[in-house]
Amino acid sequence: MPNDTLDEAAAATMLRDFVPRGRRAARAWPHTRTAVSEAVAASTSAPTNTAKYLSHVSDFAAWAHDQGLPLTPAVLLDPEVIERYIEIGLPEMADGTRATRRAILRRIARLSALPPQRPLPTPIAYRRVRPPYTPDEIKGFLGGRCESAALAGSPSQGS
Repeated sequence: MPNDTLDEAAAATMLRDFVPRGRRAARAWPHTRTAVSEAVAASTSAPTNTAKYLSHVSDFAAWAHDQGLPLTPAVLLDPEVIERYIEIGLPEMADGTRATRRAILRRIARLSALPPQRPLPTPIAYRRVRPPYTPDEIKGFLGGRCESAALAGSPSQGS
């Protein structure tokens, strides 16, 4: 299909022209470029995913390089290595950011052509959605108008 070919060409261009923005990733880029490109190319050919995956994998690969790990897709996409990166490689990141980074790296690993993955580790706890308002909070917002508004609209009032 023509769109698939265009998407693949755009993704290939992104892989070729990508330059990491983060300090750690930019510093290690000469050493990590090939492994990052191979890992991302193995998991997607869609330009939107390629762009997103490159930034995440480049920082992860830079951390792996700093740890002295072999820079191969098999090592980078190993669930235990991903988990170790999340635990010790992102100490300054918020739990929600770490959870997102881990989810993206796991997705890349799952979509690549590597052997089946081990069971997933325990989720990182963080609040996803605020709990709903309590009735007292609603009354406070409306200044007591919620009861009078509900009564005004009821069929038993003033026919």
